[in-house]
Amino acid sequence: MSKKPKSKFRGNIFIKMTSVRKYILENWKHTIRNPWEKGQGMITLPKPFSSPSIEALFADFYYWDTYFINIGLLADGFKEQAKNNLDNIAFFIKHMGYMPNASHLHYSSQPPLFTRAVYDYYAYTKDVNILKEYLPAMLLEYEFFMNDRITDVGLNQYGCVHFIKSQLDEHYKYFSQRVGIEKETKEEQYEFVKNMFAVAESGWDCSPRFDTNVKRFAMDEYLPIDLNCLLYDIERKISDIYAIFGEKENSKKFAEYAQKRKLLISRYMLTESGIYQDYNFVNNTHSKVISVASFYPYLVGLSNDKDVLNKLLEKLELDYGISACEYQEKKEYLQWDYPIMWAPLTYFVYEALMCNDMEQEARRIAMKYMQTVERTFDKTGIVWEKYNAKTGEVGDTRESGKNPMLGWSAGIYEYFSGQLKD
Repeated sequence: MSKKPKSKFRGNIFIKMTSVRKYILENWKHTIRNPWEKGQGMITLPKPFSSPSIEALFADFYYWDTYFINIGLLADGFKEQAKNNLDNIAFFIKHMGYMPNASHLHYSSQPPLFTRAVYDYYAYTKDVNILKEYLPAMLLEYEFFMNDRITDVGLNQYGCVHFIKSQLDEHYKYFSQRVGIEKETKEEQYEFVKNMFAVAESGWDCSPRFDTNVKRFAMDEYLPIDLNCLLYDIERKISDIYAIFGEKENSKKFAEYAQKRKLLISRYMLTESGIYQDYNFVNNTHSKVISVASFYPYLVGLSNDKDVLNKLLEKLELDYGISACEYQEKKEYLQWDYPIMWAPLTYFVYEALMCNDMEQEARRIAMKYMQTVERTFDKTGIVWEKYNAKTGEVGDTRESGKNPMLGWSAGIYEYFSGQLKD
């Protein structure tokens, strides 16, 4: 780790100016909110922050979204705003112990991508002081997940924060109407709401990944493969950071944490088919559906089995891109489900393939995403939150319909523009 990392951001200065790129570059500035412009329940942040939307639809500061927004900002050279976003996440972690779902939604966190975001910024700037500046916040977030999200198995799960029963009725009505589920008793309603906040923490709200034969959204029973891969990645990166600063004992400690997690992931999440899947530790079973989450072990270096990667592509790649989940014969599909294509999931698939020397397949996935964004933009003049990988149209689902967005859709489009410019 003594060598400075190679930046994956290739620069977009000389890339063809498509209509989508022109729209994105003209509108990045309209997604930046000043911290004194408070939204509902908004905490005043120390720096201007990026919101996912040009309009007021998603005007607050979101954790899951911001990682991919920063990817696009760095691709386009907006280093200062990417740094502002890191400062704002670090502010939340320092004062709350975790980065909430959003600046106004504190009942859950979201996938722990802060360490990865800091490392991306370090790779972009080559400034080692960035690692020293943010290491305390990285450690605090890691501590939160290891204290509040750990199970007896030794692996972690998604959950919720500070939710109390007196708040039940307000949240139960919202979630019940959103997903069409009704519970009779107050205890059943309480369990359902806690699980729905945990679904929100996963970022996949909603998907069939965590269903069982008797319960939908059984988050309290599952160990998610994506979360544990991200924590493995955090452990390895913190070990590397300590090594940079000559702190050998701390580096060794986090390397041992990573090795322990690697063994547990293989023990509980690697199936007979060779595919890693979410593990139900209550029933000793795996998720019934294959999803993009199964690419994460290849993203973080837990496996390099190209045969399994090809098997995942066979299950999830459609004519216009990557579907969040595989096809199942059922009446209703959710938004993080078949056949919806999401920018963040497409990004992780691309990166997983590139990490395993499958450049041709990676470029094909990225190109399908870009062409779908361009095609729908030509029709509508809008960059959308999600897309349909089967039809190539705008993504539309029951619990969350068609939403205009810049955010991660633009961020990943700009990143792919730089990656595919040759």
